[in-house]
Amino acid sequence: MDNKVSRFRAENLAVLRQLRQSDVLILGGGVNGVAVLRDLALNGVSAVLLEQNDFCAGASGVSTRMAHGGLRYLENREFKLVAESARERNLLLKYAPHLTEPLKIILPLESRLSGFWQSALNFLGLGARRARPNLLAVKLALLVYEFFGRTHRSLPRHSTAMGIIDLPSNIKKTVKSYASYYDGSFVNPEGLIFEMLTEALEADSDCVALNHIEWKTSPDGSLEIYDPLCGEQFTVMPKVVVNATGAWLDETNNRLGVTTAYVSAVKGTHIVLRHNELLERLDNRAFYFDDGSGRMVICNPLGKTILMGTTETASLAPSQLCVEESEIRYLLRALSSLFDDIELDETHIVAAITGARPLRKSSTSDMYAARRNHAVLSVTPEHKQYPILSMTGGKWTTFRPFAEKAVDDVLARLGKPRVVSTMERSYLGTPSDDTVLPSEGDERSGMLYSRYGALWQEVATYCLEQPDAPLTAMSAYSVREIRWLIERRGAALLDDIILRRTTLAIDGLATKDVLEEIARILAETKNQTTSWAATEVERCEQMPAIRYRPSAATGDNKHAA
Repeated sequence: MDNKVSRFRAENLAVLRQLRQSDVLILGGGVNGVAVLRDLALNGVSAVLLEQNDFCAGASGVSTRMAHGGLRYLENREFKLVAESARERNLLLKYAPHLTEPLKIILPLESRLSGFWQSALNFLGLGARRARPNLLAVKLALLVYEFFGRTHRSLPRHSTAMGIIDLPSNIKKTVKSYASYYDGSFVNPEGLIFEMLTEALEADSDCVALNHIEWKTSPDGSLEIYDPLCGEQFTVMPKVVVNATGAWLDETNNRLGVTTAYVSAVKGTHIVLRHNELLERLDNRAFYFDDGSGRMVICNPLGKTILMGTTETASLAPSQLCVEESEIRYLLRALSSLFDDIELDETHIVAAITGARPLRKSSTSDMYAARRNHAVLSVTPEHKQYPILSMTGGKWTTFRPFAEKAVDDVLARLGKPRVVSTMERSYLGTPSDDTVLPSEGDERSGMLYSRYGALWQEVATYCLEQPDAPLTAMSAYSVREIRWLIERRGAALLDDIILRRTTLAIDGLATKDVLEEIARILAETKNQTTSWAATEVERCEQMPAIRYRPSAATGDNKHAA
């Protein structure tokens, strides 16, 4: 039985069939690659984006879900990065308010003064030891932080307290004071990526974006593209290649014919918890606290679940990531230490997510102290007609200026001017004065608006075109809405929907019944068999990012990612 491809895929394949040469080839469908595609399309440059997995399936889909300026980067004196990140946080809150929101963050502190001089030495570049946070150093850091984030700022100012009267009950007895400040939180970061993807493809009819694609280079420098979902092959000769594959950047360059050592892969693991008492104590505030060794971890409430992270360890093989039992124990132990009367164990975990974050190569072996800045590095392989621009480093919040830097380089090489800036440009789902809001009391429309912003009417119209019904296992979604995510946002596999087109996994709602029902819808849409759907369910049930299975064993046991 032939696969039926989605409307999204069919439209992109139709464009690719006509292309023999594209201005730009983008490798990597995470936030940076998609932002480059959007920027190029808005400036009239044709581009083909290829992703071997799914869009947003790498580090972009394994974040702490925060749009933040990077308070802790001040200790490493990354002032330019903090200023850029804080500005971009403010712009996201302004131009993507349907997908981001202010987040109050609490820093419980065990010292008011102790450790200040070590923090000062680190700040001046003279210290070598990690400093424990203290009230005076945090107060000064927050003043600097807010100064760097003054442009477009709409967030409340920070505050500090000498006591703990306003903190939750039974916080650990060693806490003497605290500080609070505001950053941004992504309600749905994956949604932002798909809005940029849609805008790019609508802006330039010669742009293409395809996930689940295989490629290889030919002797003449062209790329041979193979679509395993439909069996078609294509050849494209680009003028410029943008490598946005993150932790796989050096591996990708090697496949393109050049040897580089630009990035170090740092593995980060988060856990998603369901614990009603802990959630109530957090009271819609994130807690950013010392794990006991001077390393900071964050506990971020997400509706009915809590996201806890992150670990940072060197990863030699980003393609073979797994969740280590030692990481689970570390995160549970760190969070359990925040309160004297709350003990967490694996039974409270609904999902565990891990990914490889690409950091620029540096001499430090301390992953926590490694720099988070980004750069676009250029190299031209021997006997090839095009340069390769490698997007090295970077963090989620700064995707827009990072993409802008890469696109400015591309435009200069192509001899084309920049005609559109993305700095103060709203995203597709951003409500405007012309946006029709759901009627008061219309619960279904309200849910669509909360998920898709101004795009809710497009989804609602699609749902009304044919008979629709709520999912039996999850009434917040309907059959037609799932079909829209397949047809318009290019979901091809079950985990594409569960992890990246919806928030079911991060919300702790990916039960077996939900998986089975959505798999049936996917199979029907793709003309696949019931056995194919069952295999998809079985595969996804083994993913700890979808359903974490507690292990009675300890030691070096691993959960495959």
